[in-house]
Amino acid sequence: MKYTIEIPAHHVKVSYRGEDGYSARRNATLLARAIEAAGENAAVLRDYEILLACSTADVTGEYDICVGNHAITATAGGVLAHEVIRRQLVAWMEEGSAPVSVHGIAADTFSDSNRFAPVRQGNQRVMFYNLLWNNDLLYAPTQRNMMCAEVVREFMPDVVGFQETNVKKRGELKEFNIEILMARYGYKEVPVTVENCYKNSNSTPIFYNTERVNFLDGAYVWYRDQAQNIGTMDQSSKSMTWGLFEDKQTGERFIAASTHMCTQVDEIREMQTMEASELFAALHAKYGVPIILGGDFNSTPAGRGYHYYHDVKCYPAAYEHATVDTCDAKTYHPYPALDAETGLIMPTGGATLHDYTRAIDHIFCPYLEKEKIKVFGVVINEYTLASSDHFPVFVDFSV
Repeated sequence: MKYTIEIPAHHVKVSYRGEDGYSARRNATLLARAIEAAGENAAVLRDYEILLACSTADVTGEYDICVGNHAITATAGGVLAHEVIRRQLVAWMEEGSAPVSVHGIAADTFSDSNRFAPVRQGNQRVMFYNLLWNNDLLYAPTQRNMMCAEVVREFMPDVVGFQETNVKKRGELKEFNIEILMARYGYKEVPVTVENCYKNSNSTPIFYNTERVNFLDGAYVWYRDQAQNIGTMDQSSKSMTWGLFEDKQTGERFIAASTHMCTQVDEIREMQTMEASELFAALHAKYGVPIILGGDFNSTPAGRGYHYYHDVKCYPAAYEHATVDTCDAKTYHPYPALDAETGLIMPTGGATLHDYTRAIDHIFCPYLEKEKIKVFGVVINEYTLASSDHFPVFVDFSV
């Protein structure tokens, strides 16, 4: 079924197909709003019907804008392609240029970490993503979960570690449960036994791409040192999940560990890093493989949580040692909010670039040779600004 948004003042129609799902609807809604706001500049699109569609194939990053007689069909192969299509149409309005047919790869239009979406720089890629705890309807958790899953699909890491996926956020969202959405794109949650103070819910789960890696072993750790005088649900989220994986193509093995550390007390964060470091030493002694540790540390590089890993244990920081590219953005931003007019969850503020001293999401690579760390990326785009208050971070590396 096709849905159409009419903009009578400019004689423009923006359409999308219901089967193309949330991304097409979101892009059509935002494009219609941009046309309405363009005033006289919208004249270049007068009498056009614009159809925004999704590619039926896997994410390719390709975009096509086909201009015919008063018709524009724009096809996106992923969320970055949707963003590029809308930017192009807005640019034509701003420039007063007649639309023309265009084909390209979305990632090629970015100069930041998004340019690595389709092509990794090492044999392996691991991502970490804090999904934003709040499950209130004003924060549109179903939309945010869909967007988070789409971002993962765009970058297609071998392994992704989430934070803040509490029991309410999973169970109450039904078909929009992050487990169900990730399964659509070939990801499976690492099976671990979970024991903590709030419904034994895992707020730091790890998902792996079943086509790329085999899961061999793993476990859940609820940190023994916790902040007091806070709710049990908050306490239960401060944990770590780890998994041992084997690359199906190369046979290379590595451990990925997703962590969420204490929010309130720096000394407790330090004790949690000490506990985790003891575990990492034992895991390395047992398996002899590198460890990719990441997530929400709630610690800037000046904090004790970061300091212990970096200066006491001397774990290589992906941010410092990436040989191809790194990103120095602050990794969190203001909460998104529901826009009453469109019904869409929208960004309320941008990133603070070039200030990693304020970042709290990090990746360390214990027992991995520094020169094998290729890219440390912070994914900043329209979807990550609207889906959470944290940006996903990722590392490309080879074992």
